[in-house]
Order: sequence, then structure tokens, then C-alpha cells
Amino acid sequence: MHVLRRLSANPEGLTLTEISSDLGIAQATCSSILTELVSARVVERSPDKRYSFGSAALSLLDAVADQATPVDVAARVLPSLSSRTNMPTVLTRVAPEGIELLEVWWPDGRSRSVGRIMLPFAAPYGLSAVAWMSRSRVASWLEAGQADDAATADLRRLLRTVRRDRVFGWTARDARLTGAFATPERLDDWLTVLARRSSELELPAALLRHARVAGIPGPDFKSSRRIDVEAIVAPVFGCRGVPHHQVELFCGMSDATRARRMHLADLVRDAAREVTLRSGGTPA
Repeated sequence: MHVLRRLSANPEGLTLTEISSDLGIAQATCSSILTELVSARVVERSPDKRYSFGSAALSLLDAVADQATPVDVAARVLPSLSSRTNMPTVLTRVAPEGIELLEVWWPDGRSRSVGRIMLPFAAPYGLSAVAWMSRSRVASWLEAGQADDAATADLRRLLRTVRRDRVFGWTARDARLTGAFATPERLDDWLTVLARRSSELELPAALLRHARVAGIPGPDFKSSRRIDVEAIVAPVFGCRGVPHHQVELFCGMSDATRARRMHLADLVRDAAREVTLRSGGTPA
């Protein structure tokens, strides 16, 4: 990595002698390092025997330099997703105690740190992360959601689908949650209510009732017919290949075509993957 940093500061390239001298290492050792980097196409060797960045070097340096938290990386990645889609984007954290809303970005460039506002760790919330959790965690998540046998079977099928697609969408039959993220002012109003109720026992049950009204995502999202879409969600993986965060695009779309839904799903999945890689995560 020291070799790469020296090359990053000298885009015109450096000779073997210059690199070994700068770093204070033997030329034989430096030559061995450079040979491996050239083989991996991280470094290129010109006819005049100067070494410079190869095609893979920039992304490698970015990944190393970005050994930051998903929140730090999301602050650089998700504003462009909001701007490109003209929709608010949210980063959430999936923890044993619940789903925490962390940060919201709007298309106009505004953002807001939400603070410790928790949704229950209960089906169907946190679904894109739960898909990679242990059987016991999935079982407790399903139990907390109080789903009947038919809904539980649907959720288990959906978990398998999420593991395959790395993204899913909520079909919207109730736009209250989507509308809460329409503007910073609307979000402030919603958070005020949520914070007041978060200490009340009925909050999880109220949110789960909303989830049932909104509808569990499933085959509708990929169907050829036009549907309303509340949100599109993709997982952000940690270093052990298990998601701990989610990227959520609040669409609020009415009568959306399949092509439009799939395009947005690709954008959300790509953004989540970028946050994963740049924060040192390992995609499953």
C-alpha cells in the first residue's frame, strides 16, 4: 500500500530506483512487490521502465482509504442517488433491539440525522438484512411480527427471493409512511409523533398494523402490470457478509411500470453495494 500511495502522488510514474529509495526498501523487495502489482493490473510498467497506476488501482485505493463506517460512506454515495431519482433516501441500521433510522437525504441536497428512532425488530421490518441472519434470529423476527401461518410462509419465500436479488420493493396501499419523508418539515412532524409514542407499548403493534395495510412485498413488484410503490430497499453488508444496514429509497410512485420499478431497483442495489465495498464490507 505504501507503494501505491507513492504512485498516487506521482501520476507521471516512478522508476524502481525512485520507489525503493523513497520507501527505504531494497530494490529486490520493491521489484517483487511491483511485479505482483503489475500482474494484478494494479500497476502498469511503461516501455521506459516507469511504474504508474493500472486499471484496478483507483478502486483499490478508494476502498482502503474509505475504511469508514457505512454512515460516513453513505453520506458521500446516497445524495447522488436522491438527486438522480428525485426521491428521498434513507440509511437504516438493523440491530438486535430494532431498526434504527440514521440519516435522510433529499434531492435538493438537504439531509437530516434522525437520531435514535427505533422501529421494532419484527417482520416485515429489516427484511433485506434478516435474509442473511441465523435461523434462530429469523424465527424470533417472524414471531415478533405476529404473522399467521400463511403470512409466515410468504415471508420465508420472500427472504429467499431477497437473498437472490439483493433488493426488494414495497407495494404501497397506504402512503402515510412514504409521505412522512417527502420534505424535512414533514419528517420533523412525523418524528415528533414517533418519538412521543416510542415509549408506549402500542407502537410496535401500530407499526405492524401499518405493514399489513401497506402489503408485504412479493410477486406484485416484478409483475408486468402497473402498481404503486412505497419504497425500494437493498442491504449493506458488513465485513463478515451479514447485512447490518439498509439503503431505502422512498418512491411514493403511483401507477409505476415494471421497467421503471426495475430501473430504480438496480440503482438502489448498486448504491448499497458501493456503500458495502467502500466501508470494508463483504457482499455475500
